[in-house]
Amino acid sequence: MPTGEPKSVTPPPSGRSSRSLSGGRKICIGICAMSKKVNGDPMQNILRRLSETTEFQIIVFPDETILHTPPEEWPIVDCLISFFSDGFPLSSAEKYVELRKPFLVNDIAMQRTLLDRRQVYEFLREAGIPVPKHIIVSRDGLAPGEDPPGFVEGEEFVELDGVRINKPFVEKPVSGEDHNIFIYYAASTGGGVKRLFRKVDNKSGDYDAEHDGSVRREGSFIYETFLVTGGTDVKVYTVGPRYAHAEARKSPVVDGRVVRTDDGKEMRYPVLLSPAEKEIARMVCLVTKQMVCGFDLLRAKGKAYVCDVNGWSFVKKAQKYYDDAAGILRNIIMHGVLHRLPAQVSAITLSENACTSEEDLGSEYATGGHSTEDELRCVLVVARHGDRTPKQKQKMVVTHPPLIALMERHMDSKGKQAKLKTPVQLQELLDIIRSFIAEVQADDTADKGLIEKLRYTRAVLEAGGQFCGVNRKVQLRPVRFDTNRTCVEAQMVIKHGGVLTHAGRAQAERFGRDFRVNMYPENLLRLHNTYRHDLKIYSSDEGRVQTSAAAFTQGMLDLEGGALTPILVSLVKKDATMLDAFGKGASIDIQRSKDQLYSQLTFRPDDPSDESPFLPASDGSAGSFSASEDARGESGQWGSLLDQAVPAYNPEPASADGYSRFKRMPPAPLELMHRVYQEMKLVVDKLQKLSVQELHQEQQQEMETAGEERRPYSTLMMSPSDWVAPSGDCCCEGERVFLMYDRWRKLYKAFYDEKKDSFDCSKIPDIYDAVKYDTIHNSHLGLPLATLYENSRVLADCVIPNEYGITAMMRRRIGARICCRLLGKIIGDVDSMRDEGEAMAGSMDSLAIGGDGQEGSMSLSQIKYMQQLESQTFGSPTRLSQQEGDKSDSESEEENVHRLCPTASDDIRSPLRHVRTRIYFTSESHIHALVNVLRYAHLGRGNKSEPLISPQGEAVLGDCSECDYMTHIVIRMFERREVPVGDPERYRIEILFSPGATLDPDVSVADTHCTKVKPCVPLHDGTGLTLDQFHAALEPFAIKWGKVASYWHRP
Repeated sequence: MPTGEPKSVTPPPSGRSSRSLSGGRKICIGICAMSKKVNGDPMQNILRRLSETTEFQIIVFPDETILHTPPEEWPIVDCLISFFSDGFPLSSAEKYVELRKPFLVNDIAMQRTLLDRRQVYEFLREAGIPVPKHIIVSRDGLAPGEDPPGFVEGEEFVELDGVRINKPFVEKPVSGEDHNIFIYYAASTGGGVKRLFRKVDNKSGDYDAEHDGSVRREGSFIYETFLVTGGTDVKVYTVGPRYAHAEARKSPVVDGRVVRTDDGKEMRYPVLLSPAEKEIARMVCLVTKQMVCGFDLLRAKGKAYVCDVNGWSFVKKAQKYYDDAAGILRNIIMHGVLHRLPAQVSAITLSENACTSEEDLGSEYATGGHSTEDELRCVLVVARHGDRTPKQKQKMVVTHPPLIALMERHMDSKGKQAKLKTPVQLQELLDIIRSFIAEVQADDTADKGLIEKLRYTRAVLEAGGQFCGVNRKVQLRPVRFDTNRTCVEAQMVIKHGGVLTHAGRAQAERFGRDFRVNMYPENLLRLHNTYRHDLKIYSSDEGRVQTSAAAFTQGMLDLEGGALTPILVSLVKKDATMLDAFGKGASIDIQRSKDQLYSQLTFRPDDPSDESPFLPASDGSAGSFSASEDARGESGQWGSLLDQAVPAYNPEPASADGYSRFKRMPPAPLELMHRVYQEMKLVVDKLQKLSVQELHQEQQQEMETAGEERRPYSTLMMSPSDWVAPSGDCCCEGERVFLMYDRWRKLYKAFYDEKKDSFDCSKIPDIYDAVKYDTIHNSHLGLPLATLYENSRVLADCVIPNEYGITAMMRRRIGARICCRLLGKIIGDVDSMRDEGEAMAGSMDSLAIGGDGQEGSMSLSQIKYMQQLESQTFGSPTRLSQQEGDKSDSESEEENVHRLCPTASDDIRSPLRHVRTRIYFTSESHIHALVNVLRYAHLGRGNKSEPLISPQGEAVLGDCSECDYMTHIVIRMFERREVPVGDPERYRIEILFSPGATLDPDVSVADTHCTKVKPCVPLHDGTGLTLDQFHAALEPFAIKWGKVASYWHRP
């Protein structure tokens, strides 16, 4: 049996020492813990430092004594350091404490409490320490698997006595020693479960996409809200109530991979605690009566929450921490034992050089050298999602009683419609449709059109093999009632498609990897791992956009795993207001542009009855939008240019063919549209033949069985490497030939009305979208697409950009109305880093000592600055709330900045400086809008604003006919630290642009279906713009976002 004796400490025999110190005797400290813990490097370092003070006699209880000797025979000590670990007899230690009553560094009885998470949360709540919103489901005394009264498990939630916890939520066993923690995800983000466990090699978690989402019932559990922390956890180590050391690490909830240093230790970096977090640490230490204590802190929604208390814990491999901990423990033990010892021992006094407070320990900050190079401070990206499937919709009228009953069961509170989106609802609908098809097919008199629509609905619901993600939804609306006001007829609308493809995910991942390498002068992973990278990823509400953002993040941060659900939930924040919604008036202006554009495209110059196609341009009165209405009372120029009247469109003189040209308008557009219509007919005819063949094959086997056997590729759940190329007459992405035929047939019928001899120009983007998709993904079917692709692209190149305005001024106005909130957020991002940079320059740069490349101690004024910086970063301490709530201010960004602690950052230049990265994934409309504002921000403003885009950049945008998938705009801000504060040249802005993953007809993508994302090119002139130029150009078109820097709207 190991003795458990420290290498540097020789245990004396049982009993108290009688040696004297200044006329007294040494204080006897007993170490009662398992040898594996005592012999560990942290404990050895602490004990060696304590023994070197010559004031203590240290006795280590061997394992043999602890496990096999009665407590009555254990050595008698003045102070006991005892802590629980696997195999430790806690009850024996409690008996010893009751018998000998030594001074306890960590209370023994409370250590038993820490083994039950229920009691821990109760203690924390009573003390006012914030914890996540939770419910406790105790099954003590119940039969196995039995639920306590009041517990309800729903498809997307768990509930106890009316308190509901929605998915995603965390399921924790009540035992503090059970680390098998589950995270349950909502079906809208892919469903499944993430299993967390104690680290095994380099793994600490696995994601199970096949889990049905049902909670465990073998024991008692805590269910708590899953807090989004940006993929980072904070571990706090207290030594007494006035000292707390914090380290941040990569959270296991992201991909379950443990990041380790070269010597095999988990990579962690010291970070600063806010004043409120320091108060939390103090309270945890006092409430649990554990002077040496570790606990887990989650930073979310601008607040901090304690999610676990571990008890005795030390920092590993931190010499400064060992010095601090030994000094504080010396004082704790001395003060705690003095009143218990004989009077003569009172002569023992504290050493003059002993640390007495956290402030003393935090008085030495390392400062690095000063660099004269431009320092990257901010990287902002606005990107379109990756390659997707075409969006589709099917409408049909139903009278089938089971469908009517289904609608009534899921009717909304207003009684207007039923929306079916969850897996259970869609599975219920699929079962009804399958049964209905069997009934109709058995009836020889059944309507063939009805059978066709039911087959279509069944095929859509069966696509993908499972209901996960956000790619299908069904609406049922009552349309006819009988005399008893009972619904007898309903309209069923099924929307599907628009899903990110395997190629789209591969594009996003590759984009993320390239972005990591090309956009940061410093190694991004090191920057991120050392918590100098303030990263947030935003997405609109669309599933394809969210998935693109998650795939980009996986590539950017080099995360592992095939499933994107953990990354999506942990790191991607949805913001439909900023990235989905249009501002007031945008839709009206877009419709005016479309009306003028479509009229010109269908104008017949040889028809005298066809008058001028141009409608009166907006004068700003109809549907006028005033940005100042949303400025919340702000004065100044806010939004003034949005309210300006837009001059009427003056077309160029008609050309020889009678047309007045729009940008990229083809000659004789009517003739071109007729050719496109004829070419579509060839595609439809070919698909009809293939669809008949597919139907014949289906009749030879049961569709239900075939559907269960197929396991199609899932972008959300599977890596691009898992994708298998289609063969034969099978379509890509699991699409049925029947559905593909229906997609093309609908477009063909909707594009041209032969009776009225009129074209619907709004279908041109959809036609181009469909032909481009099938050119990339279904070329193996041999469809006649080449000429159709070229002709439809010519039309789309005219229609799509001109829908966002047919003049520069109109494009700017529409663009600003679409992305005014995004512009405000972008300005707020660069302003925030300017504020931080100037604060740092005013205090840190001017006070840095030690010279270039040297280290030194910070002066008193620098220490005060650090306290001021903490206050600026985290705010003043507020009253600690008891539980995490569901409400948050949607108008402000919840900042959870992990500031690297300078005391442990000797090898890092500018440890307190951050690089802010914000990634905004959105749709095509917001990309067009932002590009147009950047291009035309200076128009009509006299000498007040200079162009943001250089002539070379203007040429790049002029040659870009399409904002394809993964099109992105990058804005980077650099700080020239050698330039004085206040000089406009201190901060410079770069604007970069990539047209995305454009399709080159001469380059085959038949093997991967993945077109490459083109690299960024600069739009700015020279080295870039000043921040003041950037600010002045964009501010009038932006809506404020949350807290804005004080220098906005300067007179």
